[in-house]
Amino acid sequence: MMKNLNKLLFAFLLFCSATIYSCNRNNEINIEEEVVVDENNLRVRFDDANIETFIKEELNIAVNDSITRGKLKELTDFNIRGIFSDVVSLRGLEYATELTYIDFGNTQVQDLTPLRNLEKVTYLRMNNTPVVDLSPISNYTTLTYFNANQAGGITNISALSNNLNIEQIIIRGNPIGDGMMTTIARFEKLSRLNARVTGITNIRVLGELMAKGALLKSTAGYVDGDSEIDLRGNMISDFTPIQSYIDNGTAVPVLRD
Repeated sequence: MMKNLNKLLFAFLLFCSATIYSCNRNNEINIEEEVVVDENNLRVRFDDANIETFIKEELNIAVNDSITRGKLKELTDFNIRGIFSDVVSLRGLEYATELTYIDFGNTQVQDLTPLRNLEKVTYLRMNNTPVVDLSPISNYTTLTYFNANQAGGITNISALSNNLNIEQIIIRGNPIGDGMMTTIARFEKLSRLNARVTGITNIRVLGELMAKGALLKSTAGYVDGDSEIDLRGNMISDFTPIQSYIDNGTAVPVLRD
């Protein structure tokens, strides 16, 4: 009799232990499933400490505090030109989704990948940088100003094609050649084009743009003393496509050799 009671007691205790373990395990799983991570509170990692310091100052973040993804959304302007010439990476800016103004001219930045998904940028300046590939920004549609003055290695500007409201393009010193004039032809609101030393030889596209209202003193974005067409340093022998606009004074100032 005693042995049977002991067996029953043992079985009962084993059942209770299993039930308690199962309940605890289920509670742990439920707790894990209920944890929701707020991405706005995640820390943003920067490759360059100078950029992190710069942004903290811009957003009034304490030196010892982290920059979170949510806080970085408050940044609308980013201009480090003339401040940090040795910056190489823009990593971290991919979370600055409210940026409209970006200027990293005179730096060592080459990779535009961190800027890929920024959808509100209207001003983008990368003069005197080693940028070669513009494809990461090929989904941009909001640019009104683009400056890659003397970046030196850009041969393809088709990544700009969807920015139909662009008003100023400065591409001086990059060998884009005549092949990229098909891209320029899309920009019917241009008021300024600096294509100095770019290998252009045929300016038929510019005449077509003027016929559509671009690159004229009457163009909406025209600014006296700023708007111009700079064609110096190119082997252009025929100015016929734009000569009538130059002669009657309607074209923006044209600079040529």
